[in-house]
Amino acid sequence: MPNRFAPHVLPLAVLLLAVSGCGNPDAERLAGVWQLDPDAGLESRLGTDRVAENNPDRIQLSTGSNRVDATGAEPPGTNCGMTLSFQPGGRLETKTTTDAIDSLKTGTWQLVSFDSQQQSAVIACTLGQQTTEQTVQWIDADTIKLTPPNMAGLSIKLVFRRQQGQTSR
Repeated sequence: MPNRFAPHVLPLAVLLLAVSGCGNPDAERLAGVWQLDPDAGLESRLGTDRVAENNPDRIQLSTGSNRVDATGAEPPGTNCGMTLSFQPGGRLETKTTTDAIDSLKTGTWQLVSFDSQQQSAVIACTLGQQTTEQTVQWIDADTIKLTPPNMAGLSIKLVFRRQQGQTSR
């Protein structure tokens, strides 16, 4: 006589694994909070002069270097930061702060593939109604390089460092 509960065991086991935090170790490797590397050179990566010519309303971004003008004050655009939070359950948060922007976007992420030889992964990220795929390249255990999901249209790869105390385990 077949057990009437047997068809429900597998879905229940999968649900319990997901809730308990057990999952794909490759995805867990990315889980955590990542801060834009202050030496990323975001302005130079954007091509300040070229971008300004094509878009005069563009907001200049910087990585928070301690540059000051002749009066000793920081010029506009030097208070910039970006944080990416890849949470283990698939929740994604991107936070960008500049002199003119304070943006928090939430969405989802999931691991599409992982290449252990190349130490890279492809992730699918959804922010709002837009889903994009990004390639994440590990430089070391706490440093990654990718196009941030909230800047997918620019295709600029930036370096992010895991925030201390924000490990995936």
